[in-house]
Amino acid sequence: MVSLKLSLRPWKSAPMTQWMALGSLAFILVGFNSVYWIGENVASIVDKLEAERIVTVYLDPSVGKRPDEPHLQTGVIQDAIKTQLGSSRVSSDYTDAATFLKDLETSYPELAHEVQALGADAEWVTPRFFTLKGAVSDTTIEELKKIPGIEGVESSDKKVHPVTQSLKAIFWVSRLFTGGLALAFVTLLFLIARLNRQCQSEVASMIRQWGGTRMQMRMPQVWNQFLLACSSAVLAIATWIYCQPLLMRHMGALSPYLRELKLQSPMKMLAVAFSAALFGWVSGWLTSDAELTANEQ
Repeated sequence: MVSLKLSLRPWKSAPMTQWMALGSLAFILVGFNSVYWIGENVASIVDKLEAERIVTVYLDPSVGKRPDEPHLQTGVIQDAIKTQLGSSRVSSDYTDAATFLKDLETSYPELAHEVQALGADAEWVTPRFFTLKGAVSDTTIEELKKIPGIEGVESSDKKVHPVTQSLKAIFWVSRLFTGGLALAFVTLLFLIARLNRQCQSEVASMIRQWGGTRMQMRMPQVWNQFLLACSSAVLAIATWIYCQPLLMRHMGALSPYLRELKLQSPMKMLAVAFSAALFGWVSGWLTSDAELTANEQ
């Protein structure tokens, strides 16, 4: 208890410096949590985009209009597609002409009215297609193209590739900033410890005069750094819990891909706080050894 009270001496002798140090450490931890969280979410989005392929299978306009060719019926083609997919986990949705026009009318009403004005010819210009979502291989796509009645197959790879490359760049930049902020936090802790060492050196001399052991002489500096790191971690977690939903909402407005961001788990926040407290203890322990060396000299 005496060591704990003596550890607060820097807060009495230089309170402004300690408060500024506390705010700086908390700010760095908030930045660390944010860039680590962004990198983690971006990595999961990239994995999902690369794993979930979207393939659009367009039917020939003549499908279903020739009774003498039963193999060119929608149901037969759908069965052939399922045969090619096999047991793979791929969802399949069919969009007929009416559904396509209804969706088109929602986004482009004038264009939809122009197509409907064609009358019977509208069926020949309105696409009908199957939408496949899942792990569709290149080999499967080539086999789908060979099915009679399929006019063309379009994959989302070319559309998604620029997006995944951009997200991967964001991931590596976030990891770079994560390492830089971690280094900044540890460096600032040691600088603060060296700054407080003069004040704690007087405390160590006083404990030595009281007949204290080397361990007792070291503890005020250790406790000071440990409590400083813990306080900054608590302040950072409270700030991050408040700011994280706001950041999610603003980032989700930038891109539909960023709407899939998830909140950081409490366990990871606690892991960051535990690491901060550990580094605080280590910085206090290492700098207190320098105090003892100076006192013995």
